[in-house]
Amino acid sequence: QIQFIKLTMRKKIKIIFSDEFDKRKNEILEFLKGKIYVSFDIDVFDSGVVDSTGYPEKNGLNEKQVLSLLKKIKSEIFWMDIVEVNFEKGRKKGKKTIGKILKSLNLI
Repeated sequence: QIQFIKLTMRKKIKIIFSDEFDKRKNEILEFLKGKIYVSFDIDVFDSGVVDSTGYPEKNGLNEKQVLSLLKKIKSEIFWMDIVEVNFEKGRKKGKKTIGKILKSLNLI
């Protein structure tokens, strides 16, 4: 973990933890200006929202937080992937949430 922190500091990578999301949302939106590639890690969601990941996140983000952000930046997204999905861990919640993500971006 210390090596990861050192790497992020050296590369000037910003880390925003789930409990900081709401108060740093404007900072996130400012950072996401211009055409962007989004690699969306499904385990950002709280484990009660998504069960389809090998790395469930206790106290992760809820659907409203994520979907409202994606709707605001959808015109800037030129490519997107969704990663860390593991349907062996659960299907129902994950499929439903992934569907909502794709629908919010007018992809389905």
